[in-house]
Amino acid sequence: MNKLITRIITGTTLMLSIVGVSGLPAFAAPPPRHGGGHGRNSVAAKEEAAANEKTKRKITHHLTDEGVNGRLSWKEYTANPKATGETSLLVVFGGRDAVKDGRSEAKIPVAIEKAIFYASLLPKSGKLIVLVPDMVIGEGRRGRDGRETPVAEGIPKLVRSRAEKHGVKPERIFATGFSMGGGLVYNLLNGDPSLFARALVVGASGNPDAVKDIKAEILDYHGADDDYIPAVRVKAFAEAVNAKKPGRMRIETLSKTTHAESENAAYSKKDAWKWLFR
Repeated sequence: MNKLITRIITGTTLMLSIVGVSGLPAFAAPPPRHGGGHGRNSVAAKEEAAANEKTKRKITHHLTDEGVNGRLSWKEYTANPKATGETSLLVVFGGRDAVKDGRSEAKIPVAIEKAIFYASLLPKSGKLIVLVPDMVIGEGRRGRDGRETPVAEGIPKLVRSRAEKHGVKPERIFATGFSMGGGLVYNLLNGDPSLFARALVVGASGNPDAVKDIKAEILDYHGADDDYIPAVRVKAFAEAVNAKKPGRMRIETLSKTTHAESENAAYSKKDAWKWLFR
């Protein structure tokens, strides 16, 4: 009975936060990969593995570079490689299932494939570099409720070094993140306000009491039926951001959409990428 009660409490109170470069929590509560009431069963794991293989087939031939920077490993994908227009850099952060933890295959973020597909929306069809840092679980790092948190150190340095490598101007450096990845974007914006020019965030929120001088334009897509991050929390964060500079952050609500559904729903919207790539 005690074990049952413990499982119920764990499954209903899980709230994972990221300790980013600012050291402040960005509140995102994605479904746990292991344990709790929403853990993945063998069928779900097989379906995800199959989805990963399908995605790999679509994006592998766009893979143009990869490496290690400090503790961060990363991959780069290139769309419109022969384009002569201005080059843009998009940094992609996936949700909780995209974090490497040594226990199962990390999910490939939906945003990679969608960004490549919509790269034609870039001004004059410029080249697009999609940078994907591999977030890994840090040794001995603990977040809220003692849970492990992904390593975020070194991301600003990595982003700037790759931007310099490709000759990308600061105004053409963008970020996107789903769920926990979106929370990481908010932490990065707080800790390094000039790192990104625009950010497309899905299913995540930041701490309204810890908003600093965010300079990036933000478009946040959020499911109306999000069962992990209440929409009211996102609105409170947006109000805090816009109080610093009116119009800095905008929210688009996805009707009849849960947290898990919001990733595909948002990244499948042409208007989202049109806004980001303009």
